[in-house]
Amino acid sequence: MIFGNQTCPVSGLDAFLRQLGEQDIFIIAAMQGDGIDPKGMTKEQLFAEIERAAKDLSEDKYPETFVYERNGQRRLPFFTSNDYAQTFVGEYSKERNRVYPVQLLGVKGSLLAQVLPACDVLVMNDRSADEVELSEDDAAAIRQMWG
Repeated sequence: MIFGNQTCPVSGLDAFLRQLGEQDIFIIAAMQGDGIDPKGMTKEQLFAEIERAAKDLSEDKYPETFVYERNGQRRLPFFTSNDYAQTFVGEYSKERNRVYPVQLLGVKGSLLAQVLPACDVLVMNDRSADEVELSEDDAAAIRQMWG
């Protein structure tokens, strides 16, 4: 399994989940709005949108997590490093031709049990070469271990 920029030998699902649960991960807070069309966008518009999004997010004590749809599934991406999160946001923005102000939330991996109801699939390091889509069995084990 890949954690941060290191490959960690993990034998078995329980060992993987224990390691994941203790690790700091990043999830994206739900985005406010549909982003900004980059065509003709001025710096002032970009800064105003970032300021508005930051204000909205700062007022929300318990922000919802970002979930998006792909191939008919609600996917919740989480990341083992800031670099993986930046890669995802860049790819997601390019696909939609939109600019999105995002807020990364640093949490313990065990929090994934609480966000499972919001999605059909959890995806570690989504849109990177190290992407891992967790299976339904993985999700069931997460619920049992931390739920």
